[in-house]
Amino acid sequence: MSEFIDSICNLSLLMSFLLKIISIFIEKNENYYDRHILKKLLAQP
Repeated sequence: MSEFIDSICNLSLLMSFLLKIISIFIEKNENYYDRHILKKLLAQP
């Protein structure tokens, strides 16, 4: 039973770690797209 609980704890840690990485990745992508859109808008006459 304790092994089961340990595996659940490890799984939750892994999930939170993955979510953190995904959120960082999404933030960087959004920043990139925001800059890209701003450049396009500024480039228009």
